[in-house]
Amino acid sequence: ALDISSTDAEQASQIALLIDDSKLKETLLSEILFKCVKGEPLLAIKISNLIEDLTLRILVLFEICSALLAQNNKSKVLELLQLILKTLL
Repeated sequence: ALDISSTDAEQASQIALLIDDSKLKETLLSEILFKCVKGEPLLAIKISNLIEDLTLRILVLFEICSALLAQNNKSKVLELLQLILKTLL
């Protein structure tokens, strides 16, 4: 996987929001997320909120959980699980 800086990820996500085609927009946002999820999980959470498709957003949040678990960041995993539950309700 290619590493991208947090600044690049934020700028790319803002550009993706300008795209009218929702399917393409969601695809680009998820690709940006998967590029930064391991190195910048907190930024990935922020960007995940831009994804309108609920199923895709939940999938991305679980990927972020996995990355946080790999970093042994249990407190952030608990916060993220709470966010997932809120998203589902």
